[in-house]
Amino acid sequence: MESFTCYIDAETTSGNQISADIVLYTGILVRDKDFKIIDEFTYLARPRLSRCYQVDAYLVNGFNPFDAEKHENTNHGLAKKLNEIFSKWKKKGHIKFNAFAGYNFDFLLTSHTWFSNLYSFPWLFSTNAVQMDTLPIARNMEYYRSDILKTELNKKNNKIFKLSSLCTLNGFPIEKAHTSRDDTLGLKNLTEHLYK
Repeated sequence: MESFTCYIDAETTSGNQISADIVLYTGILVRDKDFKIIDEFTYLARPRLSRCYQVDAYLVNGFNPFDAEKHENTNHGLAKKLNEIFSKWKKKGHIKFNAFAGYNFDFLLTSHTWFSNLYSFPWLFSTNAVQMDTLPIARNMEYYRSDILKTELNKKNNKIFKLSSLCTLNGFPIEKAHTSRDDTLGLKNLTEHLYK
């Protein structure tokens, strides 16, 4: 049975994974044996009118709130599309879902999106699949083998583990940070760098 990794990233209306709405979501499916991209998608979605958005979340992502209201998918439609494509990818073989800080945000956000839209599949990431988060892997790798991963320091002299910073310092800069597709490609490159 072939194994695959699905890299995901979401841009949202808030930093709270329970109340945030997804406005941009990317998934990239990669075959593990040769790191070849097999399939990918990027979906835009409209936020729900019943939920408030945080202006700074839109500013970080470069979205105009009025433009986001014109995106092609509803929140409900996006939830359905994510279920369909992830279910299709899971049928290809063994799959790992990977996100950067995914345990604290992306996995919970997506599952809450499914649950709040009354779908019966909020556990899709953990049923016959594995969740993986590159952030703790990077932290552990840097701790045990500090020669592998280059990091920058903040004003307090602590190491910075932001995705865009790690990618830039290690030779594969993200073209436009805080856009789901470019962040997802950066995550793929960082994970492969750590793997090698």
